[in-house]
Amino acid sequence: MVVKKNVEFNYLNFIKIKKFRKLALKKKKTKFKRNRLIKKQLRFKHKNLRLKLIQKRYILNKLVNLFNKKGKKVKAYHILLNIFLRIRIITKKSPFFFILTVIKKLKPYVKVVKIRKAGKIYEVPVPLNKKKQLFLIFKWIILSIKNKNNFIKAFSSEILDIYFKKGNSLKFKKDFIKKAYENRAITHYRWY
Repeated sequence: MVVKKNVEFNYLNFIKIKKFRKLALKKKKTKFKRNRLIKKQLRFKHKNLRLKLIQKRYILNKLVNLFNKKGKKVKAYHILLNIFLRIRIITKKSPFFFILTVIKKLKPYVKVVKIRKAGKIYEVPVPLNKKKQLFLIFKWIILSIKNKNNFIKAFSSEILDIYFKKGNSLKFKKDFIKKAYENRAITHYRWY
């Protein structure tokens, strides 16, 4: 009888152990799944924090598209992020603030268009739309950097120079506006 009790006792223990194992395995699986989900979420949050800043703003998208070569947009994102990091390290302020101020300082409001009137060609000042203004701003910045070796250093330093009113791209703006200012007497040939 003692042997039977032990057998029954062992059988009951075996069933309990089996149930306990199942519970333990479920907990492990859920923990493993939960950890995996958390890691994924963190990874996506980390990527999204970087990319949201860029994707949601039209200006920065424009910049990324200008940096884009041979369809490698991810590289362009990385270049822009490195520029931002460099500006933040140097100034300890938001890089987006600097880009916005640069855009305000470089924004041209008028361009010159050639119009033929009575057999003569006149250069008439015409207002610019916002897209063209942005394009010209970034074009001037890139033209002023073109000959330098390290693009990231050159671009970030140019933005900071423009902020402190020293940059080469300010000369492009002055020349651009000068043409319109010289021909302001002919504005009556084109009106909007």
